[in-house]
Formats: sequence, structure tokens, C-alpha cells
Amino acid sequence: METRTVLILQNTNLIFTVEWEEPEQAASMAAVPIGSIIDVHGISLTETDDEGKFSALRVMLPTSDSIRILHKPDWLTPQRLLIGLTVACSLLILIVSWTFMVSQRNSALKSLICEREKAQIQLQNAHDMLEERVKERTAQLKFQITARKESELQSKAVLGERTRLAQELHDTLEQTLTGIALQLDTAAKLFNRSPESAIRHLELARNLMSQSQVEVRRSVWDLRCRALEQFDLPGALQRSARQFSYGTGIEIEVETKGQVRPLPEVVEENLLRMGQEALTNVIKHSSAHLATIELEFGAEQVILQIRDDGQGFTPENSAGAEAGHFGLLGMSERAKRLDGQVVLTSAPGKGTTVRVAIPLGPVQELPSLVPTETQMQS
Repeated sequence: METRTVLILQNTNLIFTVEWEEPEQAASMAAVPIGSIIDVHGISLTETDDEGKFSALRVMLPTSDSIRILHKPDWLTPQRLLIGLTVACSLLILIVSWTFMVSQRNSALKSLICEREKAQIQLQNAHDMLEERVKERTAQLKFQITARKESELQSKAVLGERTRLAQELHDTLEQTLTGIALQLDTAAKLFNRSPESAIRHLELARNLMSQSQVEVRRSVWDLRCRALEQFDLPGALQRSARQFSYGTGIEIEVETKGQVRPLPEVVEENLLRMGQEALTNVIKHSSAHLATIELEFGAEQVILQIRDDGQGFTPENSAGAEAGHFGLLGMSERAKRLDGQVVLTSAPGKGTTVRVAIPLGPVQELPSLVPTETQMQS
């Protein structure tokens, strides 16, 4: 079977056909795009009507090579232009629809915003009224809380004063009574063998009793004036060591290091009481032969250390406040009030060391009360 390929061509005002018969359709004929300008060579067949006028033209191609494409049509064809216009119209319709829908949503949103603004105004008015009521209630609660705090502060002040008085009595009266008891025991032992020595111990006990009276008056009425006394902490420690250890057979050395200078009254007072408490424990419990008191004035802290060569003990097994022993507890509380710390080191047969560290402000140029480093024995 043969295939006939027919092309419809136009030349100016003439429309004619180009035909070619072949066993199979040529690829070159099928590839000719519509609207192309081509060059055709072949056999021309014309037809005339009864009047002899030209009516039709047919061109028969001998081969497929008789047709040659001179110029392909432009990309913008009527079909493509129609498709573009269709797409543009569709997009325009879509945009108009979207704009209309957005305008409707905006109108609904504006209406909703107006309603919310009205609700917000009402809510603000209610909030203002509530805030006024809260302020009134807060003022009432503040008054009640202030009254309660004042009551609590008064209660705490009473408890704090009771604790302070308990510590003061323990660190003054109890220590002095311990020294008096030791002197009286020594005087009783020496009365038959050496009455003169016994009288000296009785005199020392009487001096301790007078000192105890002064301490009690000061604790009760707080009439002591430190500025007039020109308090000397190293000298006070030395005097306490001499009085407490007299006749006990314990040698006590007092050492002072660093730039000796006046300390705040509360620091000096608490260091003296803690030193006296440590000396009392050494005399009563340590069975020591030698005790050393070191007072070191540092740039930012003052350190008081009491060390003995006694029998020592295990700190974890020592008796505390529950057994009626308040000495170590009182020392810790005193140091804590001054932002300091107390470190106790002891072991059976290796003696005991009590180290108290109290922070101070920066060093100022002050005249020294005693030489930079002294060693005194009693």
C-alpha cells in the first residue's frame, strides 16, 4: 500500500496543494511546521472551468527532496497567542475573585476588631475597678503584715537577747567561777603544808570574785566604756591565762604576730570570750602541761589559736549542748555572728587545737599597742 502526503500551501492569493505518493510517509514531509515558507519543485497540474478560467493547481513532487524549508514560522503563533490570552484571562479572573474574597474578609475582620475593641474597653474598665479594690486590700494586708512582722521581730529580739545573755553568763560568770573553784581547791590542798601559798591562792580567788562582780554588772547594765579603758586584747588574754592557770601546773604561752592594732569592740570582746572558753576547757579537761595562745593580726583577718599537748579526744564523740556543755556551741555562734569560723582539731593522745578566724577590713596605718612579735610565759 502506498501513502499519499498532501500539503496545503498558499502563495499570495493562491491556495494549492502539493502531493507526493510513496510507500511510507516521509519524515521530512511530516516535520514541516504549519506556517513555514517553503520552496517546492515538481510537476504542476492546473484545472480550468468551462469558461477557460484557472480554477485549481496541484503540484506533484517526484521525491521528498523536492521540498525545502526556507523559513520556519515564528514562536508566537495564533494558537499559542490564544492559549496565552486564555491563561491571562484565567489569572485575571482568579485575581479579581481573590481580591473580592479578601475585601470581604477584611470587612468581617474590621467588624470583629471593632467588637473586640469594645470588649477591651469594657475589660479595661473592669480591670481598673478590680485594681482599685486590690490596692485597698493590699493596703489592709500590708498593715496586717507589718503588725505581724513587728510582733515577730519583737519575739526574735527577745529570743536573741536571751541567747546573748546565756552566752554572756556562760563565757564570763561560769569561767570565773571555774577559776575560783580551782584556786579554792589548791588553797585547801596547801593550807596545812604551806599556809602562805594557800593565802595567795585565796587572794587570787578573791580577785576573781571581784572580776566576776564587774562582769555581772557589765552584762546586766552594759555600763562598760571601752574607750576609757583602752582595751588591750593581747594583755587581756595574758591576764586571763595567768589567772586561770595559777597553781594548776599548766604552762601557758601567749604569742602575738603581725601589726597589733585596735579592733572593733565586738571583735575584741568575742575573741576574748572565746579565748577564755578555750582556756577553761584546757584546764578542766585536757590534763595538758603546755598550752599556747597565738593571736595573729593579718591584713584581712585576725586569727586566734589555742593549742595544748593534752590527752585530746575525738570531736565526733564529744559532749554537746544536749549534755549541758555549751562551750563549743557558744564559740561557734559568736564566730558566726562575725562571719568567721571555728575549727576544732583533736585526736586521742595528740592534744587539741582550736582555731578562730574573724574577717576584718583593710589595714589602716595605726600605732601598734605592743611590739610586732612577743612571747610571754606565765
